[in-house]
Amino acid sequence: MKTRQGGRKKKCSKMKEASEEPQLTVESQSLPRHEFDLLGEIRSLWQEHKQATTENKQGLARVEKSIGEVITRLSVVETRISEVEDRVGQTEDRTTQLERVVISLLQNQDKLMVKCNDLEARARRKNIRIHGVPEGSEKDDVVGFVKDLISTKLKLQNVLDADIERAHRVGSVAQRRSSSRPMVAPRAIIVRFWNYRVKESVIQMAWKQKTIYNGQEIYFNLDYTAETQKQRIRVRDVVKQLRQRGMKAQMRYPAQLKILGDNGNGTKTFARLKDATERLRELDIIIEEDDETEKLKEELSLSWKTVKGHK
Repeated sequence: MKTRQGGRKKKCSKMKEASEEPQLTVESQSLPRHEFDLLGEIRSLWQEHKQATTENKQGLARVEKSIGEVITRLSVVETRISEVEDRVGQTEDRTTQLERVVISLLQNQDKLMVKCNDLEARARRKNIRIHGVPEGSEKDDVVGFVKDLISTKLKLQNVLDADIERAHRVGSVAQRRSSSRPMVAPRAIIVRFWNYRVKESVIQMAWKQKTIYNGQEIYFNLDYTAETQKQRIRVRDVVKQLRQRGMKAQMRYPAQLKILGDNGNGTKTFARLKDATERLRELDIIIEEDDETEKLKEELSLSWKTVKGHK
């Protein structure tokens, strides 16, 4: 029974194929030659079309499979991008918080530096510096040398050895000898008095006259902190530029800039050089920013803007 049914199925499939394909029947063989050739060509074209359709289906199946793989990969990429965006957002929030903390720390550091500089300046209030005294002039007694210098050159006879707490050269001889400069200026002598008023009388008298020692001019000055000295150098440079432009300017203690009235403008005194930035810009004088805290704040701000610009 199974053999007969299998034979019937084969016959049915053959009959179906015969019905789908153009057949060259006995009647078609009786057709004229050109019509018979035409039927042959039609059958050949049909076979090619059938083969092309099969290949297209296979190609479409491969494309669909590839598209499915791409969609799967895109889904994975989207998930990872979402995770990255979340992490970037968290990092930006954290960066903003850290930026605020850093700025706060910089501000506190700036305040502490101002206080430290003020305390150091107060500790130096009883000190003076004497510049231009040749090396070795004091021999082994710096205090006695300074006392004689004050009494003979400044005519202050009431200043005694007991008024001077200590005196010494700034730096060491080894540092001076190791200097690569061919002409090294003599090291300054720093003098500390027991009494602030004695120190004031000495410095005021020294500023009123020109002091000559062994044919060379020597200078008396206050003992400024390193920060104050740096600021005074910058202010002194600005004063020089203003005077070159025919303006009157002075440097006031400790590092203040005083611009006397010009072109209807009143006299102005600036406690800090950066406070005079706008006025100096009007006079075509550009000063470089020397505030490290402000520089760091600006760098933080610029870096944050750059990150946001690429977002």
